[in-house]
Order: sequence, then C-alpha cells, then structure tokens
Amino acid sequence: MKTGLRELRPLTDSLDMVLGSCAEIAEAVCGEVRRFTNESDIKIDSFKFSSVFEVFKSVQTFANVPLTYFVLPTDLPWTVLWFDSFLFDGYDSLCHNLTQRFEFGTLHWSSSDKDSTFLRGSSFIHRKSIDGKVSKRSVYCCVEDSRRWYIETHGEPLEAEDLSVYTAKRISDRLNEQLMTDFLGRLGAFPLVSGFYAIPQNPVSIIRRSSYPETIITKNRAEILH
Repeated sequence: MKTGLRELRPLTDSLDMVLGSCAEIAEAVCGEVRRFTNESDIKIDSFKFSSVFEVFKSVQTFANVPLTYFVLPTDLPWTVLWFDSFLFDGYDSLCHNLTQRFEFGTLHWSSSDKDSTFLRGSSFIHRKSIDGKVSKRSVYCCVEDSRRWYIETHGEPLEAEDLSVYTAKRISDRLNEQLMTDFLGRLGAFPLVSGFYAIPQNPVSIIRRSSYPETIITKNRAEILH
C-alpha cells in the first residue's frame, strides 16, 4: 500500500469509517441527509476519480457544516466517509445514526500531533449494534482550552486496543498519531494509506445538499489550507 494522505492535512485529520458495502452505506447516508434537512430531492451521484488524492483535491469550497458527503470504497470491509466541512472533525452524530438506525458498525476518530483545525490530540468513538442496541467505546486524549492534556475513556475496551499505552507517564503519549494508526491497523483499517481505497477501480458515491440556509458559513480552499 502506498502512503501519503497525511500530506493533505487538515483535510484528512478525521475520516469516519463504516463497516459495510459502499452502495448500502451511500443509500443510508442519503436517507439520513434527506431526513434531517427535509430536502427530498437529494440523490446519490457516482463519479470516477483517478485516485483518492483527486477526491480530496476536488473540493474548492468548504462550509461550517457538511454540504457534500463523499462515500469512498475500499478493498476491505470498511467504507470511508469524508465531508466538505472546514472543521475537518468528521460527523459523529451521523455515525451514531448509521449504527442505531441501520446497524452498521462505525468508527468516528480524529488525530493530530499538531494544533490544526482543532487542538492537538486523538480520540475515537467505536459503535456497534448488539441486539438492536448501540454499544459504544470511546477514548479521548486531547489538549483542552487551558493547554493541559486530558484523557477520558468510556465503555468496554476493544480487543484491538493496547491498554498498556494509556498508562504512559506523559498523557500526550497515551494516544498520539502513531498509536492511533496502529490501533486502526489492528481493526483492519488504513484510512491514511492511498492503497486502502478501491479507487479508480470503483466509483465514489457523492451526496450533495441542493440548498442550504444563508446562515451557513463558506470558505474557499486557499483560505482553508492557508
């Protein structure tokens, strides 16, 4: 697998993941967008990209809330979600709904060793449906507004977690970029590796909002990357 998606940060600081086929997840995401926006004309479009890099480079305008939803196919059981929000922190409530309403396993995560669109730190929320109920495991290891590190864990640990790292002397060493990458790998997920994506072999599903309130803030790509 080829690497290189970190060079696109902050665009790739958070890439939500869902266990399931790209087509089924795209339908579920489209239904959720229709439901919470009351925009019934929203549909799924499919586009071929030459590489996953082209997907991230295709957006020229970003907003404070997602207006465009990209559903990215991979060669493994995971499907990756990316959005055109300039916050680049994923979409946790959507992940919750995909697990609660459709019983997809989901992983909402973010990780950065440097201050970016959010203060440095790493966190994840893993959800799965058990007998119709959402089982959640979360770990939060980030800098707070006071610039002090803070760690918090909830739920039953996952087999893929290395619990020994949570006792490291420095809180910042308990879940950093490398440890997050290792954890994702043990889950069979490699979202920051270009070879993880089944592109250009398969099309990318895109769901766009056709209209949105004037209160939504937009910024151009140059402004975001600067």
